[in-house]
Amino acid sequence: MSTRLVHILLLTLLTWLSIIPLLSADMYLPAMPDIALSLATDENTIQRTLSLYLLGLTFAQLAYGPLSDRYGRKPLLLCGLIIYCLATLGCLLTHSASAFIWLRFIQAIGACAGSVLVRAIVADRFNMQDSIKIFAVIFAFVGLTPAIAPVIGGYLTESYGWRTIFMCLLAVGIIVLFITAFFFKESSSTFSTESLHPIQLTKSYLGLTRNPRFMGYIIILCCAYAAYFTYLVEATFVFNHIGLSPTTVGYLYIAVSVPYIMGNILSKRLSASINTDHALLCGIVIASAGGLALLLVSFFAPSSVLLIIASICFVSFGDGIIVPVAVGASLSQFQTQKGLSSAFLGASQMGTAFLATLIVSTIVTTSPRPMATVMFICLAASLIAYFFLIHRTRNEIHSPSLN
Repeated sequence: MSTRLVHILLLTLLTWLSIIPLLSADMYLPAMPDIALSLATDENTIQRTLSLYLLGLTFAQLAYGPLSDRYGRKPLLLCGLIIYCLATLGCLLTHSASAFIWLRFIQAIGACAGSVLVRAIVADRFNMQDSIKIFAVIFAFVGLTPAIAPVIGGYLTESYGWRTIFMCLLAVGIIVLFITAFFFKESSSTFSTESLHPIQLTKSYLGLTRNPRFMGYIIILCCAYAAYFTYLVEATFVFNHIGLSPTTVGYLYIAVSVPYIMGNILSKRLSASINTDHALLCGIVIASAGGLALLLVSFFAPSSVLLIIASICFVSFGDGIIVPVAVGASLSQFQTQKGLSSAFLGASQMGTAFLATLIVSTIVTTSPRPMATVMFICLAASLIAYFFLIHRTRNEIHSPSLN
């Protein structure tokens, strides 16, 4: 088998491993009313399954990272995929609302193995420049998933019933498990001997924060994610108040995903032609400009769908540049324990996105101002983080060791 074909197959596998967590989070959203009716419970109870799912994604990553540094990426991937498939099968078969809630939490624990270990695998096999190119391709598909998954889920629910969603997720999980088991080769060449005791792990995670450049990339990445997730959660209510139909809102989600993918593509070219930090700054400036425009629109033209979408498209385009560059650059800061740093990155991403969406959801209003304000604050914070933690330390050399 040629080297090119091996790389294509590896990239396909890594992309699916990255997509599974978001696919599982978003695909069942249109089916929530049907699930509540089928399981004889209220919709608020089923809505809480999403919060519990995100909680599982956030904290399970902190375990997968150091465990993969000790035992290797492949065993942890297989373990996570088996947990995911079993939990998905449980969701498919259960007739209990309480069981469904906890099965979703367990499903998240299995699903997040892919997202955290994909970053570590890429860091194992490629240098920073190549990593950014790989992440640009993967994140293009990841960015498209939240827009397309609900459309697919809605079609399956209307045509065949909500349980077919979990049939499809189970089929995807089994196929990816099979490919990982028989075709994926271990990527880590060195294995950590550090203790897995919680106190030692805490010290290891705190050790990551001593590298200002690493923390700069993480903060910028978290701000970009928080801004994007704020839009994903709040836009439906804003557009519904303006008078758009759910179908139209769904198409707008897809439309906003297009500039994100374009940003991913551009990030590959920028990282190859200019300094990585300068490429990152380009993304931050574009996203921040979009955030400022959205804030102004929310005050002076709050009912203009065109201006709101145009502003968010700039944010999405900038985020598309930021995410692959920041991920690749952050993981290149350490030569060892890439699983640990990847876990810290992933947990920080999901945790910050969760907090941002929690803040905006507590403000009971259909005005776009809360959404625009939170997004602008996040993007302004990314610009500040760049100048204080990236630009000011550009000539400093930090040890790759975490000790």
